Amino acid sequence: YLKLTGMDHISQFQRYIPVDEGTAKNFSTGAGPAPPERNYRLYFGEGWRQAPWNHAVINNMVQPILTQATKERMEPNLTEDAIKAVIWDFVLQSRNSWNAKKPRIHENGDRLETREEASARDEQYKLSREHAVRSTGRKKQKHESRKAGLEDLLRTPLTMIQKTHFEMMKQVNDALGIEGQSSEDSDSEHDPNSNQPAALLVSIPHSRRRIISQLLYDLD
Repeated sequence: YLKLTGMDHISQFQRYIPVDEGTAKNFSTGAGPAPPERNYRLYFGEGWRQAPWNHAVINNMVQPILTQATKERMEPNLTEDAIKAVIWDFVLQSRNSWNAKKPRIHENGDRLETREEASARDEQYKLSREHAVRSTGRKKQKHESRKAGLEDLLRTPLTMIQKTHFEMMKQVNDALGIEGQSSEDSDSEHDPNSNQPAALLVSIPHSRRRIISQLLYDLD
């Protein structure tokens, strides 16, 4: 998506130049041409989600993405509909980034924001986005670490009771998935300049079920 749109990061679309409203509307009414097949400029104006222009651009994006995925042998193989759903999510994120610094109606409803207010809102958006990315990364790390640890444990000599316990824990971890892991900010952050070992990342999962919390604590 970034390669096709010519941008570097999903949350840095401030300099992106979307197609203008007139071009998008002319296409929707049949008064203007369709998006060129290899021109992936999106429309970010009012009604962007329903705009026929964006639907056409996203349809054009699917084939080069499928070609690249096949070339790099990426798995799992996604259907065209699944790829479109992912692209729409990217469009939403990039539009939010593009729109963040533009003045909007102030929250009191009687004037436009000043540049300073718009800039402050943009900074808040960036902080919120960074927190969300960091949270997802933390949960992914926990899930993968626990999965790898359980696989290692199940390859070692175990009693029948131990084997049953770890097989159960594997099912619990698989059922929780990435989203079910904890993203608590209380987790220890390792200082790369420290000579001390990193602390174990142990915390309460989103399910908040006591038994699962204790099982994961013991596993870690």
